[in-house]
Amino acid sequence: MDAETTARLRTLAEEYVTLVEMMRGGQYADSDEWQQLSSACMLVHDELLRLTGMTRRDDMYRYCGELLTKPASRSLR
Repeated sequence: MDAETTARLRTLAEEYVTLVEMMRGGQYADSDEWQQLSSACMLVHDELLRLTGMTRRDDMYRYCGELLTKPASRSLR
């Protein structure tokens, strides 16, 4: 994976983890805002699936968390 794609993957992983944690933590004002978070999360999830080749059966949240704990230069080794 080239450096640009790797950087995009890390950015999406950060966004995904943030969205999931906001939803899990109840950080939304009402059902409309929850729906917006859910929609954004689904779009990011789909893009992560495309970039990684993972399937919906895989645990994307765990994958993203693990990816983000690694130094950027070693993320995909």
